[in-house]
Amino acid sequence: MKKLTNYEVIDKIDEITNGEYELLEEYKNYNTPIMIKHKKEGCGHIWKVRLSNFINKGTRCPECNRSKMISNEEFKQKLEDKYGDEYVALEKYKGSSVKIKVLHKECGATIMKRPNDLLSGYGCDKCNKYHKKCEGEFKEELKSIYGDEYIAIEGYKGAHIAIYFKHSCGTVFKAKPYLMLQQRRKCPKCKENPTPTEEALRQMIKESKDGEDYLLVSNYTKMSKKAKFLHTKCEKTFYMRPTDFIYKNQRCPNCSGVKKYTTETFKDKVLEITEGEYLPLGEYINNKIKVRMKHLECGHEWDVRPDQFLSGSRCRLCSKSKGNKRIVNYLTKKDINFIAEFRIDKCRNKRTLPFDCAVFDKDKKLKFLVEFNGEQHYKVKERFGGKKELNERKKNDRIKEQYCKDNDIDLVVIPYTKLNKIEDILDKKIYQYHL
Repeated sequence: MKKLTNYEVIDKIDEITNGEYELLEEYKNYNTPIMIKHKKEGCGHIWKVRLSNFINKGTRCPECNRSKMISNEEFKQKLEDKYGDEYVALEKYKGSSVKIKVLHKECGATIMKRPNDLLSGYGCDKCNKYHKKCEGEFKEELKSIYGDEYIAIEGYKGAHIAIYFKHSCGTVFKAKPYLMLQQRRKCPKCKENPTPTEEALRQMIKESKDGEDYLLVSNYTKMSKKAKFLHTKCEKTFYMRPTDFIYKNQRCPNCSGVKKYTTETFKDKVLEITEGEYLPLGEYINNKIKVRMKHLECGHEWDVRPDQFLSGSRCRLCSKSKGNKRIVNYLTKKDINFIAEFRIDKCRNKRTLPFDCAVFDKDKKLKFLVEFNGEQHYKVKERFGGKKELNERKKNDRIKEQYCKDNDIDLVVIPYTKLNKIEDILDKKIYQYHL
């Protein structure tokens, strides 16, 4: 991680707390405690905290936390809402920072854990420490990131145990697998001279697979920026990153089955393959830029990438779980203003994260958000992508929860264990906001 400047840290704290906290001394690094002041009226408490805990784990003013300490029953309820029945508290709750004994039912381990860490998504230490990808999983993930540019030439031993990798330039080097997967470690030889000259690139193209059929036409500045190529066989030009051409063996899209459409031909294709069930509403630009789509059976409209739609992606509202459908049906019957699959630009991981439903009052002011978390949010389910996708879902859930907490948005999370209580939960919220 690039070290932040003092000004960047001040801006970061101001941004995630809406100006509620203030840095009182110069930032050194993420793990050195620094003095922070809670500026909230009636508090003014000053204490030292690691920036990693403040920013990543949501640690906040200890005085205010003590004054609003939740009960043991409230903690158990929060634990169930977060994880379903995956964790069981074996000791009475004594405060958010006081460790208690917790049973992780999935692996059978009994661990000592701070409640605030547990509720922030930092689960079983044993599973986090000892769960390793198998060698096949690691190599598959490496290939999905780099294609054939990098290969592991030594057996995978764990995320933090360095092994040997080979770059497509022929260089062999040693690196920790997790750094490779985070794209924080690259070929040391190419790093010294990362941008070949145009003449050198032309030679690399010529020596690559089918390279004699391609010419570099123009726009070359660096390997990671798209340049213009000519495929001499079909006489078509196209834009592609030289890294994709050289290292991933990507070639002419016109000859590789990536068919391009006009707005009209794309519309005809959609009507043909869905037998008139779906209708594109927006302009088709290319396969990667989202177009507005309408499901004529339910009336739902959403944005989807053309290539994903043509590969089988369909109306998310109709493919939702029983829980999501009950939420939508409830809000519809009650004539409540809501938007399904609601997105907020600043709430994102790699892209913006959707909330199942956003509920508004008659003046179209947001009142609260609703998330239904199925069993796959708490347990490994192979049909939902196994352990890897579970970790990604949990990460997304934490991002959503932290965003709502930082921006004072009421987020109602309904776990699958409360499927039959959905209407009761929403009844209380509707009454609370006089909707």
